[in-house]
Amino acid sequence: MIPVVCLLLYAIAVAVVGPLILARLTAAGIAPRLGVAAWLSAMAGVFVAAAAAVAIALVALGRSGDAARGIVDCFGVLSTSVGEYSGAGMRLLFGTMLSAGTVVGAIGTWRICRGVRRRRARAHEHARLARMIGRRIPDLDAVVIDSDEPVAYCIAGRERSVVITRGTLSVLAPRQLAAVLAHERAHLDGRHSLVLDIVHSAAAALPGVPLFRVGATEIGHLLEMCADDVAVRGQGRRALLGGLLALGGHPVQEGTLGAGGEVTARATRLVSPPPPLVRLGVTALLEAAIVTVFAVPLICTLMD
Repeated sequence: MIPVVCLLLYAIAVAVVGPLILARLTAAGIAPRLGVAAWLSAMAGVFVAAAAAVAIALVALGRSGDAARGIVDCFGVLSTSVGEYSGAGMRLLFGTMLSAGTVVGAIGTWRICRGVRRRRARAHEHARLARMIGRRIPDLDAVVIDSDEPVAYCIAGRERSVVITRGTLSVLAPRQLAAVLAHERAHLDGRHSLVLDIVHSAAAALPGVPLFRVGATEIGHLLEMCADDVAVRGQGRRALLGGLLALGGHPVQEGTLGAGGEVTARATRLVSPPPPLVRLGVTALLEAAIVTVFAVPLICTLMD
């Protein structure tokens, strides 16, 4: 039962140590799309490793009562009292443990799905209200709300919308406004809201797991940088930087993505892009992390 032990230890290691490594690699926003992929791969890798461990153990227990004793031996916690158990008793003990793990996994998956549905429902309701109280300006393809606070954000869903305020129109120059709108449309086109719904729901369902708790926040920052890169390609760094600084510090509704949130790191990367060699090195490390996340569980599964 070596594969079971290796898979479980690997899942624990990635869940605890993974955030420390990934946070350092992605903090500066170098290759943000690859950074998001690395975080999501690590999360998926933990689920895959844990599920594979349970599946392998259940199959082994179904074939032989000695499999349960093998699991204890691999962990090195076999005691005299446990050693006195019969093969049937060991099968019952570990069969119960694995069944409990399966139930916990099923409940966690259900909670994640429920969280995603609730977040999407709140976003749809917010979009409906924004369209009711705001007015749509065809030239901007956005809903304008009568408020003096400069805010811009997008709401995904069946009737996705970019929402800005009258205050936003008053503080942004035309080129800056175009960059901010491009940023928000990049969120909608990239389905960033769905990604955040999933990772935040996973973090809520598994609050004690550092990978999901830290990853939800870091992925949010990286998705903002991904949208920044799209806006820069269309409108330039200067226009987007001016728009971010004008909107910075104004919070937006939960479940939405706003151009003005967390501007310090984003403004820094716009002003001082990383040298090509640094970008190349970080990209290589992130690619290696993604490959490792899925390669190690495969190797563990093939071990005997």
